[in-house]
Amino acid sequence: MGHADVRVIAVVALLCLALRATMVHGYLPDPTLRYISSSSLLCFLVLPTLTLLLLRRRPLAYFGPGRPRAVLGSFLFGIAAVTVGAFLVAHLSSFRAAYGLGLSPALCVSVVVGLVCLEFFFRGFLLLPFFERFGWPAAVVSTVPYVLVHLDKPTVELLGSIPFGLWLSAIAMRSGSIIYGVVIHSVLALAVQLFTAAGGG
Repeated sequence: MGHADVRVIAVVALLCLALRATMVHGYLPDPTLRYISSSSLLCFLVLPTLTLLLLRRRPLAYFGPGRPRAVLGSFLFGIAAVTVGAFLVAHLSSFRAAYGLGLSPALCVSVVVGLVCLEFFFRGFLLLPFFERFGWPAAVVSTVPYVLVHLDKPTVELLGSIPFGLWLSAIAMRSGSIIYGVVIHSVLALAVQLFTAAGGG
């Protein structure tokens, strides 16, 4: 990954974050396209994918198995940890208000598709190319904006996004894939929806 390519990715990432913010806050239209908002689809998936293709990189490679043996233990621990964590936060009124919608097939698809876009942008497009150039400090580069998109979330979720983002970054860097983070993040989100809808267990 050359210095020029890193600069292109950094500029596009900033533009994507700015564009999504204007759409989310109502300054530009943000229609829901069946299962996901157009802002997430455009800014977290389509534009980053086009950028990587223009840089002659393979975006789909980020969804491959990578190096599974390097993260198997962390992955299995992560599934258990986020399930327990989801059960604990489900007792908080802020989480019940935000996520106590129950689980429907449409909601499950919406959550997973949204998290695929989110993980692709922060742990794929923004993290892995920077990791090639700068090593482990790249985790901070991707985690800072990841935390900022949680500013409108419950306080516990906002604070938790810091270690969670760093942890998912570490898994992505060790494995070379975002698929493990997608699964862990999806289990967390769906478990929160399930436990809050059930009244915190």
